[in-house]
Order: sequence, then structure tokens, then C-alpha cells
Amino acid sequence: MMKTFWIVAAMAVLVAAVIAPQVLGAEDVKAAMEASNAKFVAAWEKKDGAGAAARYTADAQILPTGSPIIKGNDAIKAFWQTSFDASGGSAKFTTIEAEQHGDTAIELGQAEIFDDQKKVVDTVKYIVIWKKVGGEWKMHRDIWNTNTPPAQ
Repeated sequence: MMKTFWIVAAMAVLVAAVIAPQVLGAEDVKAAMEASNAKFVAAWEKKDGAGAAARYTADAQILPTGSPIIKGNDAIKAFWQTSFDASGGSAKFTTIEAEQHGDTAIELGQAEIFDDQKKVVDTVKYIVIWKKVGGEWKMHRDIWNTNTPPAQ
């Protein structure tokens, strides 16, 4: 009986040691996502497509509303540059959930999109799959869609 107790106790300590870093890691990855999102917003406000594209992996893919998949850093840079030039304004990203799975993480979030007068012109929801590259979390797959219903 005592042997069983010690085996169960040892297993509990082992499980706690494995789970604890993942729980702590989730907060760390959420903070990294939020910091990267802030850099993305700064690029948006400067209309800097290259700065926005720098937040993505080299082989990233984005899946914008009403568009085919856009692949690779150069195409993503061109997409964001065109979008920034056309829209101006800014955005506010809010991370709702962050899950880390080794060197990959998943973010569920929402964003408000503002015009030049800081008026909300759209709200979106998004999922980003992040990858840790060279010690930095970067967006690898990025999909979003608007909460605005289609025009009738």
C-alpha cells in the first residue's frame, strides 16, 4: 500500500512539472503576441507594409476576407502596403485566447479598425498560428473576417 502511495505521489509531481511550464508559457506567449501586434499597429499607422510583413514568417500565408490565400513575405508586404495606402487609420488588437504547443502557438482575437478620425469602421475576429523563429514569435498563418454583415 505504501509503495503504491509513493508511486502515485511521484507521478503527480512529474505531471505537475510537465504541465506547469505550459501554463506559464501561455502567459509568456500571450505577452509576445501582444507585443508583436503592437509593432504591427505601429507599422499600420506609418503605412509601412514592410514593417507589417516583418511580423510574419518567411513562408507565411494570410487568408483575408474576400481574397484568395496570399503566400510569402513579398506578397504579404504588397497586400498590407496596398491596404494601408487605401485605408489609413489604425487598429486595436485584443488577444482573447493564447495556447502554446511547443514552438507553435494559436491566438484567437478580435480587432477594431479605425479611420483617420479614430472612428471604428469595422470589427473583425481572427485566428493566427504563430511559430517561434530565431527566438521570436512570428505569425505563420493569419485568417480574419469581418463582423459586418454583407450589404443587402
